[in-house]
Amino acid sequence: MEQPKHTKKKRAYLDDYHKNNEGKYEYRGKVFTPQVTGKAFSRKKWSMWAVYIPLILCVVGAGCIPAPGLMGTAYVIIPYALGLMGAISLGWGLCRLSTAGEALKSYIYDVTVKKLPHRAVLTIVLNVLAIAAEAVYVLLHGTGSQAIWIAVFAVLEVAVCIFAAVIYRIVRGLVWKCDATEKSPAQMLEEEHAEPASGQNFQEKDTSEEAFKQR
Repeated sequence: MEQPKHTKKKRAYLDDYHKNNEGKYEYRGKVFTPQVTGKAFSRKKWSMWAVYIPLILCVVGAGCIPAPGLMGTAYVIIPYALGLMGAISLGWGLCRLSTAGEALKSYIYDVTVKKLPHRAVLTIVLNVLAIAAEAVYVLLHGTGSQAIWIAVFAVLEVAVCIFAAVIYRIVRGLVWKCDATEKSPAQMLEEEHAEPASGQNFQEKDTSEEAFKQR
């Protein structure tokens, strides 16, 4: 039975694992390494965490204050909740990048380095929508006696956007190079087919030399 296309795409990274002579699976796909390594790369990762920690504190804090609109208005709560999910998604990407080491396998590179800028932009867009939703609520219902909490909510959400933009800039500033860990399966098959052919040519050469000597 043929597997669905989305399942094949999800498990495509398994194609880079092949059995060696000992019967164990080895990764033979592409490996991406940063241009800056060692302590310099560690500083880059720590700098992203130094920005992300206040980011997640701000977005959580914005949901804990009694700002009008967050106390039961769906069109304000939903954008805020989505912005929180975007920030959590950004943190998950940072965790994956931080625990993967310097040499990233192709499928890890795809879900971390490639996706982190998108996650940062998504976090910015969703939290801007939360600010806009709160602004719509204020236009419709006024500030009442909650003006201070509206201002605090707006400041915290703007801070989230700024922190996410900083993370975006750091990730985009990293330069990566691609290296192949081993010969690809196609190359290995070509070599296996080439060896018998070369042996056959050598045998034909020996046969022709013997025939010439007999003459």
